[in-house]
Amino acid sequence: MDVFIGLPGRLHNARVFWNSPLFGRLTDEVNPLLPPEYHIIGEAAYPLKTYLMTPFSDTGYLDHSQTTYNVCFSYVQSITKRVFASLEEKFRRLKCLDVVDLELANNIITAACVLHNFISDHNDVSGLEEEEDIYDENDDRGNTELAVDESAGGAAAIQKRNTIVNLLHKTSK
Repeated sequence: MDVFIGLPGRLHNARVFWNSPLFGRLTDEVNPLLPPEYHIIGEAAYPLKTYLMTPFSDTGYLDHSQTTYNVCFSYVQSITKRVFASLEEKFRRLKCLDVVDLELANNIITAACVLHNFISDHNDVSGLEEEEDIYDENDDRGNTELAVDESAGGAAAIQKRNTIVNLLHKTSK
């Protein structure tokens, strides 16, 4: 639904996100992309925000409801990871795109994403759920310097995540 390409080299996912038009639309105070009850999800290296939910850091002291939240979170996140794996499987050349012209590389990646979505929309994708879960709770793309303490997300973000935790806890009883 949203593709942002154009930052060359290996950058941390959070840095790419912060430089994307999606980030600008999510943080637009006049006309935000999402209403307050909605959010996107991000890896643990992202800051907790009201528009961006992250898992709890597991330092060995999570309670049952926090663990349940993380399990549900990882399930949803694994769907996204499977979509990217499917994209790379369909267009294997994306794993090693050897072009000098950055604009051409961006156009190739964008075209692959558009074609992947077209194929997904027009074919049976029921087999996607049957693939194994490839969630890796330690995946931060090799860079932890951007990890932000949960309290930096603000009280509203912490409260929103705790509300989700409580709802999940009630439904799991």
